[in-house]
Amino acid sequence: MKQKRDLIIIGSDWSSCTKNSRTLFLRLAQNRKVLWVTTQGHAETAPAPIYHLNIQPPVWGDATWLQGLRHLWIAKQIRNTQHYLQLHAPVLLFLDPRAARLADHLHIDTIVYYRDELSLSHPSSNISPREETRLIAQASLLIAPNAQQAAAFPAYKTILLNQSPQAIYSPRPRDLPNGRPVIGFHGPLSDQLNWELLEYSARRRPDWYWVLIGPRQSDQLDRLLQHRNVFWLGEKSVEQLTAYQQHWQVTLLPYRNTPEICRCPPLPLEWALRSDQPVIVTADFEGLPNFKPLLSRIQTQQALCELLPIVGNPLVPNPMPTPPSRHYPAVREGYSPTAGLEEFSADELGQLLDGIQ
Repeated sequence: MKQKRDLIIIGSDWSSCTKNSRTLFLRLAQNRKVLWVTTQGHAETAPAPIYHLNIQPPVWGDATWLQGLRHLWIAKQIRNTQHYLQLHAPVLLFLDPRAARLADHLHIDTIVYYRDELSLSHPSSNISPREETRLIAQASLLIAPNAQQAAAFPAYKTILLNQSPQAIYSPRPRDLPNGRPVIGFHGPLSDQLNWELLEYSARRRPDWYWVLIGPRQSDQLDRLLQHRNVFWLGEKSVEQLTAYQQHWQVTLLPYRNTPEICRCPPLPLEWALRSDQPVIVTADFEGLPNFKPLLSRIQTQQALCELLPIVGNPLVPNPMPTPPSRHYPAVREGYSPTAGLEEFSADELGQLLDGIQ
């Protein structure tokens, strides 16, 4: 099997990207190494499995004649990290056009510009048209999140990013218990979870299977596993998680309702909100949608036990049709500038990056 190309992303702050963009990069990081580089300093760290390089800018002033030295200094740190991580045939993806001159010092031929709409509208973005025009001319591929953004790009090397998730039906995993409705959680099994709520609810609802997926980070898991209807299935990849979510009836996010958790919602919340399954949350996370038909907020153990029969009656998962397969002549034979304006999903974009010249 051909080795996938790794990715170096030149951005600013991780939080300045849209949720769709963050999900895209995390998806790409599941089957290739992704290095996130920020040149602004004191930026939010990208989460695992993405590698993060936070470069503190040198205190050299803003004189024009010093900018060349600054880019050389930054490029050296990126090259050192690239060699340390042993990145394979990396693709250089720019979110920040202000750093476009780094391409001259990194000696990476494949350059991609992704015009993320939130990063461009960020208050700290002082992007001149000349900087972006230069990057557009250099790039082998231009990515736009919508038709409005794409209108500013040359159509012959521009693609649209499909932000809607593709539903593919997966067979039931063999280690997922069968015969009763399943309520599932995936994420780090840490002390941020409300273990008392889990234990009380599992004891009160023996007619449900309680399934936990994720790395073990708390000794309280042992006590919970003493209940016969509780299962810990270890760690799973993102690709595997899709199948588990399709075959359980309810997704539970049993976090403690603390100010820290509510201000910085965990990544599993984003994945849960993007699924079509009922979701139950136990914390007042910031940014929760005001109206989502399958989202339930509960505060007590009693409320969770009473809610389960209402939101999770069926034992059969909702069937999801497999979308028609697409063919990629540009991927097999190298990117063709005559491909025109096409729409790609996250997985399809990964295939395109592997084949682009």
